[in-house]
Amino acid sequence: MKSFYWHFRPTAVLSKCLGVFPLENVLNLDASLLNYKLFSWSNLYSLIIFTFYINMLYFCSGFIFDIPSVSHKFLCYVVYVMVIRSFLSFMCCSHNSRKAPKLIRLLDTFDRKKHQILVVNDYSTTFNVFMWMIIPNLVSITFLYLSLEEAAHTWQIFPYFIYLHFAVKITYNFIEINNTLVNKNMICDYLNKDINYDPEMYVTLSKIRMLHNMLSECVTELGKCYGTSIALDQLCITTVFIVNISVYVYEGDHNTEFSKCNHNISVIFVSDELKVRGSEVISLLYGIPSTAISEKTQQEINSFLTQLAVRPIEVSAAGYFVLDKSQTLATICRKAELSDSRQQRSRRLTL
Repeated sequence: MKSFYWHFRPTAVLSKCLGVFPLENVLNLDASLLNYKLFSWSNLYSLIIFTFYINMLYFCSGFIFDIPSVSHKFLCYVVYVMVIRSFLSFMCCSHNSRKAPKLIRLLDTFDRKKHQILVVNDYSTTFNVFMWMIIPNLVSITFLYLSLEEAAHTWQIFPYFIYLHFAVKITYNFIEINNTLVNKNMICDYLNKDINYDPEMYVTLSKIRMLHNMLSECVTELGKCYGTSIALDQLCITTVFIVNISVYVYEGDHNTEFSKCNHNISVIFVSDELKVRGSEVISLLYGIPSTAISEKTQQEINSFLTQLAVRPIEVSAAGYFVLDKSQTLATICRKAELSDSRQQRSRRLTL
């Protein structure tokens, strides 16, 4: 059975070629050899690629700076924000790449250990290659092809594809843990009063708790790697919305592309699903009657529930907010405000 890094390695190589994943030894199959060096050829290559991206952004948008109109002055501010956003993405990728090897090693170790404990679906190698290797890279390459004319967007959005890859994999692992609890009859069943629990259930439950702790650590490391980048990106996107609302107020027929901001919605929904699946074990274990299980099993369940209360499963954006569906409303409201402003401006021009 191939482990996580065997499937993730093509994504790591592609990301390194684009300059957004400056790690050493990405071609090696041994995840323990991954490391980050500040003074390395990988970082130098990443800096060269980033400089090229910024020059491309200026080349594609430079005509805006020569048009002396109010609306185009606002667009100048949008370009400035895009440059700042790309620069912040570059700094975050460079700084947070040193934390990525630990996350990769944790996921790789989980894949190696889970077959000894969990009830997993032994899909064929072809299915795993298609699911965890072909689809992520196909989506990434498609995005890269569609954004060739705006090269700097690679730095703004491509790291999100790596984040989504990690988040989806962690969510899938949580689902496997939950399914194991169900299949081994280690859950609360309110409809079955005569359910019998294994007296030695605590042995298996302790091993499952260890794997759950490993995934909880993965979620924490995921927040450390990408939380700051997501928080800063959210700030830049909010600034772009405000500037474009001002553009619509001054010039109603101006069109601005907002599709580059829609990746935030994907990140929010995937992060929320990760939170839900990681916390599902609470509802599975909470209602088990203490009279139906042994004392050691009850202690193991208490430890499981206590650790989830002390360390909840959630991705933190550098401590500013938690990535879940509560962030969706704010994003939708910003788009609704933009649409209302444009409609009001159109009505005034008609009158």
